[in-house]
Amino acid sequence: MRYSQIKLIEKEVDRERLKKIDRINRKLQDDPSLVDEIFKRISVQSKDIEGNFINRFVSMLDPQKTAPESDQTFADFLKKYAEIISEVESTTEEKFAFIGNLGKKSYVDIKKIMKPGKSSWDDWLSNDDFARKLFDRAFVDPRLITDNKGPGEAALAILSPDIKLALGGSGDIEISGKPIEVKASASIKKGSGGGRLTPTKGTLGSLQAIDVAKLLFPEDEVKHKAITDSYRNCSSRMFPQFVADFQLTTEQLKVLLQQIFKEPTIQDMVVKAAEKGAKITSKDLVGLSIHNYGRSQGDEHFLLLDKASRTSLYFDIDNWDQPGFGYGLTVFGSDSRSVAQTQIRILASG
Repeated sequence: MRYSQIKLIEKEVDRERLKKIDRINRKLQDDPSLVDEIFKRISVQSKDIEGNFINRFVSMLDPQKTAPESDQTFADFLKKYAEIISEVESTTEEKFAFIGNLGKKSYVDIKKIMKPGKSSWDDWLSNDDFARKLFDRAFVDPRLITDNKGPGEAALAILSPDIKLALGGSGDIEISGKPIEVKASASIKKGSGGGRLTPTKGTLGSLQAIDVAKLLFPEDEVKHKAITDSYRNCSSRMFPQFVADFQLTTEQLKVLLQQIFKEPTIQDMVVKAAEKGAKITSKDLVGLSIHNYGRSQGDEHFLLLDKASRTSLYFDIDNWDQPGFGYGLTVFGSDSRSVAQTQIRILASG
């Protein structure tokens, strides 16, 4: 190809490029908001060593740059955190500022979130607009769910170097080194959250009414029918009346409770509860259920998070009866999936 031909081709390419630039300029002048959107996209893009475009936040989230913050390395969360941060409705400058502070600043007041009882998220979340938006976004994002972790834990962990996703053993997260079991609800209905406390296999007896009848009165078919007719599903609130109706002895009550709450380390609590006879309370039974779960799992510290009401509730198993703590417990009944497993939640009021 002759030199003159090459120059003609180059001029043609330049003309086409100028036409494209002109079209882009006119488009941008007609739609100023498009300029902002394009800038946002360009500002968070970079190229890797192979020349491929990547999210710039990915490289900024390198744990060597954010130490001691390293929760982004859990599972395959790094790219997912970068994507979610990119998607938060905020300025690019705020996003860069947030990532630049990872490992250096905590957006969660540790003392306040671990204060026993019910709290508002506003009590312990930093008064930082971007951090709050990110927490709301990450809290419900399915990309941050794994087999044993929910988005609530991941949302908390990225906001503070003092909060770590637990890699094994007790708890979902660690706050200042203390293992915490998290029960989070993303439901839009206030007071609907929490979770069911299902203990380690082998430490729970899921008894139906007929099982209870045969255990307490092996040969008495009249009482069998009375129990199955009147107490097909016996809640913790109904249980004291059940004990009174059938005049259970301390020994009978002890045997029954031991067949339900089997965790070896709480049997002294079981005996003490049985000694109350018909004066046993719903709270006594819920306490047994919570300890049966906590001791069997190695979990003694709990944090409930409810997005609908933007509230949290912290408790230890030895001090679980906090204002705002809601619960439901079927001691024995027909649904083996939930029997003797306390359902906990944050009350909408209280």
